[in-house]
Amino acid sequence: MRFARTGALEQVLGLPRVRSSIGIDLSLALRYRPRLDEHVAFSLGAAGLVPGDGFSDLEPALCVRPGCADAGKLWSTFVRLELTY
Repeated sequence: MRFARTGALEQVLGLPRVRSSIGIDLSLALRYRPRLDEHVAFSLGAAGLVPGDGFSDLEPALCVRPGCADAGKLWSTFVRLELTY
């Protein structure tokens, strides 16, 4: 992922330079419908971000402790149950 333009970010956050590379988005989701209709559906997935240079440039404005943007890959998971009638 990349920022198209970083001028607004630089101005709002008061940063001298923000590079355009946010990082690489890694996502996977699975959806299961046991009765092959939309009344019951289970979803589960995981998403990750491999930070790029632009993400690290945002650290001074967004992090409360030094080094938090250098923590490595960021991951999240989810499970969802949908019931409709």
